[in-house]
Amino acid sequence: MALATRLANGPTYSMGLIKNLVHQGLTSDLKTNLASARTAMALARQTEDHREGVQAFIEKRTPKFLGH
Repeated sequence: MALATRLANGPTYSMGLIKNLVHQGLTSDLKTNLASARTAMALARQTEDHREGVQAFIEKRTPKFLGH
């Protein structure tokens, strides 16, 4: 239950990107996977959750992710 709560309170958009990358990785080559990961990281960096995570780290507090 603790893990489920931790995941539910995390950056859900980024975790969704990661889940997609894992699934794609099962059927594609390394070069394709790396390109997909680059795209996913660029998308994740543009989210409010990314900004919140960085700000929370700087302020040494727990982040409050909103899922966007």
